[in-house]
Amino acid sequence: MNNNLDRFETPYQKYRFPDTQDKEVNRFSTCAGCNEDISVGEEILILFDGLNVHDDYDCLKKASGGKIIIAGEEW
Repeated sequence: MNNNLDRFETPYQKYRFPDTQDKEVNRFSTCAGCNEDISVGEEILILFDGLNVHDDYDCLKKASGGKIIIAGEEW
């Protein structure tokens, strides 16, 4: 008995129609300061639910609207 089920395992099939479940998602969220993607495993600060920024003074200043941030105080 001849099966043609192996036609879905050809390199052409895998190249043209990749399995979307094989991709690893590395995007965690979008930074509220610089509007760039935050990757999984990066150091971030979660200000509020859904408001995330990179662990960086510049991104934190842009997100909070502060001019200078020293030890958690806004000047």
